[in-house]
Amino acid sequence: MKSTFEKMGGTYTLGADGIYYPNLVSTDEEPHYGKYGMLRKTYLKEHRPAMYSLYMLEDRLTKHLNAVDDEAQERMGILVRQMMEKQGVTEELKARD
Repeated sequence: MKSTFEKMGGTYTLGADGIYYPNLVSTDEEPHYGKYGMLRKTYLKEHRPAMYSLYMLEDRLTKHLNAVDDEAQERMGILVRQMMEKQGVTEELKARD
């Protein structure tokens, strides 16, 4: 009978002590998140520990934090551009002052 780990595609290696150990390899992507990803991580740890643990166990935390940071950076770019247009800030003004 297969374990749940094996049903999900996991494998085991027989150790020198006769015990089978799961082959755990992180499939998570490389972290590239910045300020907003770190803020999200802190929020999850402090206010949503169950969600944080679930992301960790399912190896989805870095992917989630990267996505949050990317989206926040994109929104910041849009907001800054809109504020510049509303305030009449131009490259000429920035160079002059």
